Parts: sequence; structure tokens; C-alpha cells
Amino acid sequence: MKRFISFALACLLLVCFVGCDGGEEAKNYVFSSNGVEIKVGGDANATVEALGEAQNVVETPSCGGGAEPDREYTYAGFKFNTVNENGKNVIVKLVLTDDSVSTPEGISIGSSRDEVIAAYGENFTENATGTLIYTDGATKLMIGITDGSVSAIHYVEE
Repeated sequence: MKRFISFALACLLLVCFVGCDGGEEAKNYVFSSNGVEIKVGGDANATVEALGEAQNVVETPSCGGGAEPDREYTYAGFKFNTVNENGKNVIVKLVLTDDSVSTPEGISIGSSRDEVIAAYGENFTENATGTLIYTDGATKLMIGITDGSVSAIHYVEE
């Protein structure tokens, strides 16, 4: 339980550091739902239009001080956060929330550490909480491991 709480706190801190920072789109680490590719750094408005109405949308004041609010869109099995950058609504974080969805490589909540390494390889860093961090372009794929299995999957801006 302590590892999970540590991982959650580490992710929260990471969001604080990357939430308002723009960047180039990811090259490979993308998530797909119903045939719609969702990319960190991608156009949130086009993504929402392609996905259809979200189950829930939460707006908060812009962390960059802009007129447009930051938003969190929740869909079945995942959610993503957006910020407004130069008039464009950009995805800055995507989180898989349960085992009903998986990454394009077949990894989901509950997959084993060995399955993650088989899918993504050995080119990762591991933090003190057991999170495997894969980096590609402007995207980090953070896969939390608790007791040998995946407990969290986050796509975030580098």
C-alpha cells in the first residue's frame, strides 16, 4: 500500500511540473480507443470530437493564467488532461483508470512486470517506487508496478 501511495504522490508531483509545459507530439507512445489515437501533445478538440461525448468533464482555472480553463475528460477506462497553449487545446496527460482498456502493446492494469518488459523492452529507468519509465520524444510512459503487477499507467509530457 505504501508503494501505491508513493507512486500516486510521485505522479501528482510530476503533473505539477509538466501540466503547463507544451512540447512536440509523441512519436510512438500513443493510446487508442475505438480506433481514435490519443497523443500527449495532440489536439484535444479533435480527439474529443472523434471520441464523442465524455462521461465527465472537469474544468479548472488555467495553470498558465490564460482565459481558457484546463480540462480533464473522463471516458470508460481512461481520462486525459488538457491545457490551452497559444489558442490550441493540447493533451498533456493520459491515465488508464482500470483493466477494461490496454495500451496498443497489450499492457493493462494487472499485467505482470515481465509482460511490460517483454512489450516495451529493457530501455527504461525505474524510480524508488517501482515505476518503470519509458521515454520517447516528448512523451514519458510511466508504468507503476506494485507486488509484481501493473497498478498504474500514465502517458505524460517529458
